[in-house]
Amino acid sequence: MDADFEFEWSLSDPRVLGNDGRAEIMSRSAVARARLGRTRYPDIPSVDQLHLAEAAPAPLRPQLKPSPGLASPLIEEARKLNVHPDFKYLSDLQLKNTHQDHEYWKQEFARVSAGNNLEERRAVLKKYIECAYEPEPVFAPADTELVKPKWTLTHPNSSTRDAFAYIESHWGLLVKSSVSESGGSLIQNQYPFLIPAGRFRESYYWDTCFGVDGLLASGRCELARMQADNLLENIRRFGFIPNGSRDYYLSRSQVPLSASMIRKIVEASHLEYSNSNDTAGSSRLLRWVRERAVPLLEREFLDFWSDSTTRFDAATGLHHHWDELNIKRPERFSADIEDHLGASFRDVRASAESGLDFTDICRGKSGKNESSQFASVLLNAVLCGFIRDLAWLAGFAKMESKQKTFLALQEQRCTALNKYLWDDVGGAYRHYHLKDKTQSEGLCFTTYAPLYARACTPAQAARVVEAARVLESNGGICASTLRESSHQWDGPNGWAPAQMLAVEGLLNYGYVDDARRIAEKWISTLSAVHSDHQQFFERVDVDTRALPSEGYDKYPVQEGFLWTNASFVWMLSTVMAKQFEPIDLAAENG
Repeated sequence: MDADFEFEWSLSDPRVLGNDGRAEIMSRSAVARARLGRTRYPDIPSVDQLHLAEAAPAPLRPQLKPSPGLASPLIEEARKLNVHPDFKYLSDLQLKNTHQDHEYWKQEFARVSAGNNLEERRAVLKKYIECAYEPEPVFAPADTELVKPKWTLTHPNSSTRDAFAYIESHWGLLVKSSVSESGGSLIQNQYPFLIPAGRFRESYYWDTCFGVDGLLASGRCELARMQADNLLENIRRFGFIPNGSRDYYLSRSQVPLSASMIRKIVEASHLEYSNSNDTAGSSRLLRWVRERAVPLLEREFLDFWSDSTTRFDAATGLHHHWDELNIKRPERFSADIEDHLGASFRDVRASAESGLDFTDICRGKSGKNESSQFASVLLNAVLCGFIRDLAWLAGFAKMESKQKTFLALQEQRCTALNKYLWDDVGGAYRHYHLKDKTQSEGLCFTTYAPLYARACTPAQAARVVEAARVLESNGGICASTLRESSHQWDGPNGWAPAQMLAVEGLLNYGYVDDARRIAEKWISTLSAVHSDHQQFFERVDVDTRALPSEGYDKYPVQEGFLWTNASFVWMLSTVMAKQFEPIDLAAENG
């Protein structure tokens, strides 16, 4: 029991909280306290000692205690009584500095406890939380120089030009700084960080990595370098990169794209320093890769993702998603029924770690999602790419012995991927159930992931291209072929990661026409959605080229949106070879 919440424990009602609620508080608080209370790799230089970004990092104000959203018994009661429709709101609250009238609240809670009226207790609980708690401070905007509009687009379609202008003007809304101390769940980043937008006001692992593609495509290399330093410092502190920068994410990660992202940033930085003859920058880059990037990425791969007690199956050489906790997610929506969303709470959390929350592709014999038992195509392909990119980084830093070790690991992982996840009859990649030794049914956009990671042969790539045509619709790539599914990562839901994996994978194997066709569809779809709504969204319906359906097991469509914006910019620049023209600030100000 946390001493900071001793008073709240005296007000809590065991009949509402239950043994499960009490156990959840203890379990998740223990994980957060253990992660927050120590630095996993103190011998590797910190971001304060060695950073790639030219600007110095902000001082670290570490959060050492679990947040109220994890440790408060009354906030947990508020979840059980559905005081707020979005439990993430409850999870991110912080205590007010004002003193609470303890005697008043003792009397109020005693009154409703005696009456055993849950509606009355709900009303008192809602009033207490409003009086005792408040939302965390609004994050500060990033330095204007990092996010100011820089470009206009030369394009014959006015809706595409307008959509690009919207993105250029909105980077400032997607880049935040945690400059003030938070008493909530936020884990501080020492540099400005990317946020997805909507209800997602913190940084997320794979969202950030896709967002960096947009930063690099639009010449914002310094801001991209800051993201690399943020993610590496997470590995140094916690041993891995959490799902997001909140303490309730400290039991799981997300799709591990860090090595790929950092390789792209190193390549862009090396080119920048070489072109400007910046010897100091080149020297800093080399030292940063050798002393910080390679050691920390190696630890993420070996200690976290290759731990046979958690996420690695030594018998097959395959990886799977997992979570240290087998309890409900405190940040869920009130409408989420965790028992329905997975065969176990760990399966629900494993789906969240996979980023694909949720899909029927991972349905097992139980009839429910069994994500912790599936070696997924996306995870195993991305990890093949991870160790390949890590080998490249080691080669860049002249670490020949490490490079050989990583290349050997890459060969092992690619062999396992193609042995167990390749469907030779269907000519596609499918998830593999480690216990049942069966492949998943239906086809998911992740069948492109081995092409994205360069983990398959040209012959396999050719067959995937043909098999995956069933996923292509009017506006881009569908999430999966399971069109009757109620989940948001199935059917015609179009997500930016699906388009980017498919397009980059096709380019990697020389399918330029296919890549351009999909990119043109996606750009046209996003332009049309922007024309109708004057903004971008987390996902769209690629059948109708409009906003997707909501309800059932789909959470409300979020506006914003980081990876959607990034995919639009990246495809225009990289795939369509469109030139961005510098904004004439003098003319604008004239």
